[in-house]
This record gives sequence, structure tokens and C-alpha cells, in this order.
Amino acid sequence: MNKKHLFLSLTLLGGLILTIAFAFSAAQAGTTILSLTPANITLGPDEIVSMTVQLESEPLVSGASLYLTYDPSVLLVLDADPLTDTVQIYPGTCPEPEFVIENTTNVLSGTIHYSVVDLGLDAGCNSGEVATIEFQCVGLGVSEVAFAPETQLSDPEGMTVTLTAQNTTITCQDVTSTPSPTPTASATATPQGLFLPLLSKDLTPTPTPTVTPPPWTIVLNETFEGEFPGAWQLSSNTGNDYKWGKRDCRPHDGTYSAWIMGGGNDGSASSCFNEYPESYETWMVYGPFSLEGMTEAIMSFQMWTSSELGWDYTCFSASGTGGFDIDNYEGWCLSGDSSGITGNVNGWLNYALDLSDIYANGTVSFLGDPTVYVAFLFFSDDLYSYAEGGYIDDVLVQKCAGSCPSPFTALQLSTTDFLNPLPDILSASQTR
Repeated sequence: MNKKHLFLSLTLLGGLILTIAFAFSAAQAGTTILSLTPANITLGPDEIVSMTVQLESEPLVSGASLYLTYDPSVLLVLDADPLTDTVQIYPGTCPEPEFVIENTTNVLSGTIHYSVVDLGLDAGCNSGEVATIEFQCVGLGVSEVAFAPETQLSDPEGMTVTLTAQNTTITCQDVTSTPSPTPTASATATPQGLFLPLLSKDLTPTPTPTVTPPPWTIVLNETFEGEFPGAWQLSSNTGNDYKWGKRDCRPHDGTYSAWIMGGGNDGSASSCFNEYPESYETWMVYGPFSLEGMTEAIMSFQMWTSSELGWDYTCFSASGTGGFDIDNYEGWCLSGDSSGITGNVNGWLNYALDLSDIYANGTVSFLGDPTVYVAFLFFSDDLYSYAEGGYIDDVLVQKCAGSCPSPFTALQLSTTDFLNPLPDILSASQTR
């Protein structure tokens, strides 16, 4: 058996053992406490704190499955391993993480899942650090850091260990204007900058140590996990046959994403991975919202495409008037198969639309406008069609007033070479 097969076998074994351990209805008696330290602290803008998940237990603990929640508009979890595709926390030593079954953080929903098992001959511990989480203040407010009910522990015999969970809070406030009590933990000041939770790891903000930006305001945080269309306005040239729809065919994160043809009478009944219609145009528009007095505004999102190269496009754009007239929008379009573009993750691409400079040349900006709309559009020509077409997920629109330099512009993304400005597409005929 080679090393790869051995690792996979042991990983599956670890997951099976932990699952069996948590399935026992009987519980190990004794006092067991999971806590978060430091507790109930106050930080200033952009400050960081290392928070430890601490275990104190009379019975031995050899398996842990932690589920924690926090407010992502106030806090950001800093990645413990930038070389991986997911945001992770730091493993502890109690229990020893002989097999890490899960270590993921969803920075959009504010959820952490960390699951480990120790299968050694002397497995189990009574006291120590289960894991460490680095939080950074990215907004003002109070965030509870809480253990979800799914959190479980097990002993070396596979018995569930009854536990008491102690939650805590982190208060992020402007210490220059409002006096705050002395924090109970040492918080480390870091280089200032904007952190956009959904941006891929190669888009790390550029430090600007001489400027302290005010918090960015979230205008829209859409994961397509809730009610749809909600505030989105939908339109299609097929009437009610096909529209954008919330489907579970190909999500980037979570269970659902928006599919270009997943809604409408025919689209809702369409099986996943069907071909999109020819001569098809469909809109998904959000707004209006105001950018009056703003100095920066950005929409970031995940996009997956598979369409006829050079003829069928998925577009992201903005407008001051809204509606479904393509001539009223400014933005970018992508054609072809996104899985063939360097830097993708399973075909998903992380894009951003800089609403302060749409084409990165100073010609189009929506800053100062009292009404702004953002839109996703798909359109195809009258010949040929491919399966699926395109999906959108994890849309985040943010705006900022004051000195808040953006960490990037749309043209700094490595995949921009594959984009086409919307006006260039409109100037070319879409009929063959």
C-alpha cells in the first residue's frame, strides 16, 4: 500500500471512529468544560487577538468536533495556513490532532468547524488547548463567539463526553472616540487595510500602515442559502420559461448558488447540467443603494462559466438607472470554460467589480450617485449552446467613506486577461 492510499485509509478510519464515538447514546460522567480565553475583551479597529479553545475535563477526551459561530461583520478569522484552499484555525494539543477530519471556516456566514481524533495507544487528555483562533476586528460592534449545539467530545472508549460550553464576546470599538476598559488580553496592532472575506488568498490587502481606515459597510451579503429572489429583480426574454434561479447543482460554498437557467416554469423543472437556450438573455439585478459621500465601493463574488467561447457571455455590471436594458450598464463579461483559466478553484473564479473605477482607467465611476444597481447578466447567440452556462455565488457589496484605500482593483486580478469590457461585446454582432 503506497503512502497516499495509507493516508486516505487512515483518514477514513479516523472519521469513522469519531462518528461512531459521537453516536453512542450513553455519556461519560464527570465535569468537562470547554471555554474561550481570553474572555469578554475589547479591541480597537484592526486589532488582533489569539483566542484559545480550552478544555478542562475529568474523563479523558480523545475526539473533538467543534462548531463555533461569530459575527462576520465585526470579526474576521485570519488563516492559519495560507497554502490551503480553505481558511483554517490553529490545531491544539488536547486532544492530539493525529487525524484532522475537518478544519474549515466560512468567513461569510461566520462559522468554524474543527474536528480531530487521537487514535494513539495512549490517546486522551484531561486539560489543554483544543485549538487557537486568530480574530481581527473589521467592523464596530459586539460579536459573541459561541459554541454551537453540534459541538461534541468523546473519550478513548467511544463514549460521548457530556460537556459544558462557556461562550464569550469580543467588542470592537473606536478607542479614539470612546474610552474603553483595559482589555484582558494582549491585542496586537497590525498593518491597516481592508479585508474582504470572500477574496481568494492571492488578493491579500496591501498594508497601509500610515492610514487607519474606517469600517466598511456591507450593502449586500448574498450566499443564496436563504429566500430567493428576495431583493433581486429577475427578467428573461423567455418570459417565465427560464430565469436565474437558486439551485443546488453547483454551489461554490454551502448548498446553493444562482444558476442562469435554474428558475422559471421550465428552468425550475430542469435537471442539473442541462444546456441553456439559444438566443437567451436573463438578468439578476440588485438595488438601488446609495453611494453618496462614499470614497470606495466594491462588489466581489464567485463565478463559474461554461459557454460557447466568443459568443455566449456571463456579465457582471453596474448602472445608475437599473432596469434590464443592457445599454444602461457598465461592466465586464466572461465567455468560455472557467475551469480552463489559471487560478481557478474547481472552475470557480473570484472576481471583483470596482464601483469607483469600473474599467480601471478613470472613465466610469458610481461614487456619489444616489441610486446604484448591480447586475448579473447571461446572454447567448442564435447558434449552439453548452451545458449549464454559468453560476454566481457569494456576492458581497461593500462601501466606505473616508480614507479607506482598496486592496485591489478589478484589473489586478490574475484572471482579468480573460474578461471583455461590456461595451466591446455590445459593439460586436451576436447573430451569425
